[in-house]
Amino acid sequence: MLFVREKQFYKSYFGLTLVIAAQNLISQGVALTDNIVLGTYNENALSGATIANQVLFLLTMVVFGGGDAIVAICSQYWGKKQIDPIKHIINAALIVSVALGVVTTVVSFAFPTQVLSIFTNKQEVIETGALYLRTVSISYVFFAVTYTLLAAFRSVETIRIGIILTSVSFVLNLILNYALVFGNFGFPEMGVRGAAIATDAARIVEFIIVVTYLFKVDKKLVSKFDEIARPDKELFFHYLKVGYPMLLAGLFWAIGTWAQTAILGRLEDAAVISANAIAVIIMQITSVVVYASSNATAVIVGKTIGESRIKAVKAYAKTFQIIYLILGVITCIVMLLLRDWVLGFYNISNEAREYARQFITALAYISIGIAYHMSAMVGIVRGGGDPKFVLYTDTIFVWLVVIPSSYIAAFVLHMPPIVVFCCLKCDQVLKCFVAFVKVNRYTWIRVMTHGDDTIKEEIQ
Repeated sequence: MLFVREKQFYKSYFGLTLVIAAQNLISQGVALTDNIVLGTYNENALSGATIANQVLFLLTMVVFGGGDAIVAICSQYWGKKQIDPIKHIINAALIVSVALGVVTTVVSFAFPTQVLSIFTNKQEVIETGALYLRTVSISYVFFAVTYTLLAAFRSVETIRIGIILTSVSFVLNLILNYALVFGNFGFPEMGVRGAAIATDAARIVEFIIVVTYLFKVDKKLVSKFDEIARPDKELFFHYLKVGYPMLLAGLFWAIGTWAQTAILGRLEDAAVISANAIAVIIMQITSVVVYASSNATAVIVGKTIGESRIKAVKAYAKTFQIIYLILGVITCIVMLLLRDWVLGFYNISNEAREYARQFITALAYISIGIAYHMSAMVGIVRGGGDPKFVLYTDTIFVWLVVIPSSYIAAFVLHMPPIVVFCCLKCDQVLKCFVAFVKVNRYTWIRVMTHGDDTIKEEIQ
């Protein structure tokens, strides 16, 4: 049977997916606003901020990996109706995320030019990006804490706070971008630095909202600061033991993406950088439901394993896979329909516009593969208890397939940018075959809670 016949399953899945998608859509709207505002201001500002945001991307991927570890562990505790261990896991995750945020801030503030030189050799882009990076780095610690706490809420099916938080952030960021980038409402025209200040303000407000919600509004997890201030040594190391493959996966994925950005950034035509920035942000906007589906899957799978309903988990996995393919086709159609309309907002060269159009078209079809493999690997396999497999798969494909093929296409064969771009994204299709085999063997179903032979106990 391909589709399970449980109303509660569909209610939980679509409820979680739609709310998380709405949160992601608003969150991506913040990025799209920056993207369009800077693209309207000038192409150099867009390229500089895009390159600078690769640093945030690295932090984001690692923090999100830590958040996935929270969901994998805490959703199983939630299924067991055990709250106290969740508090200690939150403490462990916050220690890790704050440390990551501090290190990223220090490096970005102290060495912005050196960092950006990794991605491009175009001096005007580096200078603009360095100004943006040094200013925006102030927000990194606030960002790390906020999204760690949001992952904790998601693990216990508390998700509406995400919509509240990102809605406020979106409106604030939009107003401040308009005021600071162009010099409206009596403010001086600050260009790319104004966009960075707007982002700083939005991140600080997000932090204030989520912390207030944690302690004053929804006390399901924590009612006093002391409850998450005292680390538990065993659960701290348990979090690291379970979470390190997810943290490393985020790190390696981000470094791989850095390498891909560096390849595009060193092509002869500078228009490729801005075209890639536009294509990627449109992909992220149109794929919010796909990303939300992956998050919702991880919560449902983890909770169901925690409830010891293993037959149900296997049945859910079959239904999930059909849903992923449907979402992928819908995403493809939406991207093709919105492609030219969105490009009309940008004040870019005709060459950059044509590259962006080609990139978006390619991503539209590739998004079908992304919808399946990402949700299957991250939502089912990693959420179900086998994060190491996802780490190994991503690492092998990025470093043995994507980087070598795209480097050869760009600098040995001197292929057109669209061919290089497709090489950079080929793993998104190839990993579908690996995901299909792994998911349908069910070897990923494992207990993640401490004291239950974590990782060792594999449920067939």
